[in-house]
Amino acid sequence: VYGVWADGGYQTHCVVHDASIVLPVPDRVGLDVASLACCSGITSYSAITSLTDSITEAIRVKGKANVVLVGAGGLCLWGIQICRYLFPTKVTVCVVDIHENKLTDAKEAGAHMTVCWDKDPAKAAQASATLKKALGGAMDAAVDYTGVPGNTSRLFDAAETCATITVVGLAGGKMPPLVMHDFSLRGIRLQGVYVGNKRNLSDLLDILDKGGVTPPYMESVGLEDVNDVIKKLRQGTQKGRAVVKL
Repeated sequence: VYGVWADGGYQTHCVVHDASIVLPVPDRVGLDVASLACCSGITSYSAITSLTDSITEAIRVKGKANVVLVGAGGLCLWGIQICRYLFPTKVTVCVVDIHENKLTDAKEAGAHMTVCWDKDPAKAAQASATLKKALGGAMDAAVDYTGVPGNTSRLFDAAETCATITVVGLAGGKMPPLVMHDFSLRGIRLQGVYVGNKRNLSDLLDILDKGGVTPPYMESVGLEDVNDVIKKLRQGTQKGRAVVKL
């Protein structure tokens, strides 16, 4: 992917070194939507599909599964719909955030339930307990779209046996203390996802072309509006995605 694994993401035009890596944009998918699919869309698709084994196992054992998505931003809005498309039955999607207004966006995007937890580290145990109570039990799979270290331990404490926790966000920080033997005794998987590959993007574009997933809310902005958008992102008040049109 240019701009990720190869330079060229910010050019108006670029020379492709290998024609086999080029994908056509379907007629029913606009260039603005395609631009999102190549970044937040493919990242969220890759993250959701990485949970497949845990979701499948939970459904086999319990007859149902739940998926927790942390951080109700643009990637999460993709994730909600992708999850519901790939797992249309027997899977409950729960979105977690520290902002109630962001959770409203998540509900509008199709989340079955939402949880607002306090970011205070001293309330981590309470946050895990609140999540389990909302789910009616332990968590089967999760994607952390924030990468905030404290979220990993909260999800770990709420995890079911054989759960998968996928970290996408790049907030940074040191790994929180975890009980190491739980990885083996409980079969918990902790992994990271960074963007995706050609197959992921091809699959996502096909889903978009079929109308299986509706892109998150997006607004078109000019170059002069970029600083205001970045400010909103830092404040956690930017809804969906902003697409810069030149």
